[in-house]
Amino acid sequence: MAATSVHLRGIVGQAVRDLIVRQQLSPERSVGEVALAARLGVSRTPVREALLELERDGLVRSERGRGFTILPLTPDDAREIYPIIWTLERLALQQTKAVSAAMTRRLQAVNDKLKSARSPLERVRLDTEWHQLLVSSCRNDRLLAIIAATKRSIERYEYAYLARPHFRDRSADEHDQLLAIVGTDIPRAAAKLEDHWRDGMNSVIQALTAE
Repeated sequence: MAATSVHLRGIVGQAVRDLIVRQQLSPERSVGEVALAARLGVSRTPVREALLELERDGLVRSERGRGFTILPLTPDDAREIYPIIWTLERLALQQTKAVSAAMTRRLQAVNDKLKSARSPLERVRLDTEWHQLLVSSCRNDRLLAIIAATKRSIERYEYAYLARPHFRDRSADEHDQLLAIVGTDIPRAAAKLEDHWRDGMNSVIQALTAE
């Protein structure tokens, strides 16, 4: 029973997260837990548990008397989160002794899929997979766990970024540039990785400012 409950909580948590990432739950409006539970065909309990987890990830906030509210995407929030990501990923890549030819081929295969992915959610999934693979040879498991947890806070920004085909193409092109050097020059690749994230942050901020 406990395993079933944990499994359900995971499914509901991902479903609620996807709704927020796709902006199908309006920012700055109170979340109707009963209505959301009915929409997902579950009881209110796993929905509330999901929202509590999402609050820890910085996607929602709870207020006494108002329940949960979806936080908006803001340039200031992006400016806070993205430097943390590029600092952590750069550190992880710098701690990698070498990226093998086999890993480079795996990275290229994922990036090729990204180039043709039509769904923004699929693009986010593939982009996340690519970055996880890039730093996966780092032996610092604690650092990799921190990166994975922190990146959950930028899924909405990455969705907004990768929803635009020209930004998807730019991201994939920058991946290719990284792949051209990561097998032979880790320090240079680490610097280019930071530039890649900086470019993404600036594009996200530009898109948010234009809206």
